[in-house]
Amino acid sequence: NFYKRAKEVSILLKLFCYFHVKYRHKYNFEGGALMLHAGHFVMRHLSSFIVSFVTLTASTLFFEPHTLSVVAATAITYFSTASITKFIQKKKLLQQFQLSKAEYKHIHEQLQLAQSRLNILQKQFLRIRSVASFKHINELSRTSKRIINMVKKDPRRFYNAEQFFYAHLESAVTLVEKYSMLNTQPLKDPEIKMALQETTHTLDTVQQLIDNDLKQVLSSDIEHLKLEIDFAKLSANEQKKTFDIE
Repeated sequence: NFYKRAKEVSILLKLFCYFHVKYRHKYNFEGGALMLHAGHFVMRHLSSFIVSFVTLTASTLFFEPHTLSVVAATAITYFSTASITKFIQKKKLLQQFQLSKAEYKHIHEQLQLAQSRLNILQKQFLRIRSVASFKHINELSRTSKRIINMVKKDPRRFYNAEQFFYAHLESAVTLVEKYSMLNTQPLKDPEIKMALQETTHTLDTVQQLIDNDLKQVLSSDIEHLKLEIDFAKLSANEQKKTFDIE
């Protein structure tokens, strides 16, 4: 009887591994948890627990309680349900944001790259001695972080800030690194001082570019707010005309 149960478990595990390997690439969205959050995680595992509990209860009606077959079936059901639920969640989010799988993957890669550059930028705080330079880097870091977080919440905003991800953030990091390196040199000859001044002026320009990137990311919200204001004004004027007639 033990060998019979063990054979059943072996067959179930082989079937699970076969379908997992065969279909994981087809149904796997590259990019990790770009848009999935803690709520999705809780719902995914809660549904898996409920389905596996039902499977466990049903299995005890056909198998001996606490057998390996029941345990294996319950485990396979749990992980299969979690995988399928995660696939459905991602598919719904892609449909919600009107993104293709390739777009999803590309945006995620750009977000990862931007986050790594932002981390490099923030590390420069420890190397800066000037208060003015510290404030400068802090402003760059704060604005860049806002853009990245907003794109994480709504990946469609990426297309309003492509220059930020492709060029502006990288330029800011490069300039700040060079500024930090020159600023920590014990030798302060006129050439180094001039290079520091030029770098500071260039950083001002890059800061303006990144500020404009943020405005572009917020452009849809600004337009929506203007429409809401115009609608509220129109409604107020119509209501005023009604009161005047009465």
